[in-house]
Amino acid sequence: MLPGLERLRLVPTGCDDCDDQAWERRVRQRVEELRVTTPDLAPDLVRVVLAAIDTGDAKDACRAASAWCGLNSNHRAACLDAGPVFAALSAAIFTANAPTLVPNDERANFNALCNRIKDYEAGRVILWAGTPDVLIRPFVRAAIQHNPVRALSEATTFQTSRALMKEALRIDGLALQFNFGTDVELCMIAVAQTGMALEFVARPLRKTRSDITLAAVQQNGLALQFAREPVCYEDAVLHAAVRQNGNALMHASQWRSGDYALVMDAVTNKGGALRWASDLMQDNENIVRAAVTDDGSAIEYASPRLQANEEIRAIAAAQIRYGASVEGSGVVAF
Repeated sequence: MLPGLERLRLVPTGCDDCDDQAWERRVRQRVEELRVTTPDLAPDLVRVVLAAIDTGDAKDACRAASAWCGLNSNHRAACLDAGPVFAALSAAIFTANAPTLVPNDERANFNALCNRIKDYEAGRVILWAGTPDVLIRPFVRAAIQHNPVRALSEATTFQTSRALMKEALRIDGLALQFNFGTDVELCMIAVAQTGMALEFVARPLRKTRSDITLAAVQQNGLALQFAREPVCYEDAVLHAAVRQNGNALMHASQWRSGDYALVMDAVTNKGGALRWASDLMQDNENIVRAAVTDDGSAIEYASPRLQANEEIRAIAAAQIRYGASVEGSGVVAF
């Protein structure tokens, strides 16, 4: 059973400036034109395609058209003479400004536009600002699947699309840099995917929403550098950060660098985090022992007294591994 047109809730796939009602009016007008020009074909093919558009995915509409045309010999024959229908579908799905990829063959051009979606998803074609494709939602959406940050940096018109931003953030939270830093739901999605996206969360949220900051440092402890007080002083946030990446200790407030429990969590995760501990902690045998057990090269951050400790030197020597001394060269191994 094909769905009745009156029941369809059409989602804009080619014009982010249009609201649902404007999009629906435009597509319904196109349907009426098709009914007049191809009364035998339009009702079935167009209804199938429009039902697919209801999912908001132009790929579904493309698949629906292809499947309908390949269903049987009658459908295949009908599609050969359905140039006006495919021209109208191209305009409805990709907008009237979509590029003509195959001149003088509306069906082939429609198929080529559909295939370009796949090319953008795979990165075979790249969006560039100033080209018509950056204004075509299906292409932008496909490009987002390959590289969200680059796609949105080029397709600036769609930076205000919450639906597309939500998809982008689930792939790369750094897309939050373009917009929606005050949207709690999108901020949570962003930092859960990419902790360093905390940088682009609105400052008021970083100061009041500990759940956002906590999610960020659980994904990447170094996101602690973007936390704001009073949230950045919370034990849950600090411990989660150093447990994910001990080097997050460098971003803890100075007075917390002498917190035994916090430093122990940090050096247990990354022995080299001992460099960010207070002098008192660098002279604590338990702390230093935990640090060199993880990374023998961390002994260089221990106090002179403990560097001379035979037991600690033995543990460190057993743990030294190739490349571990990179932390001692002034470059922090993250």
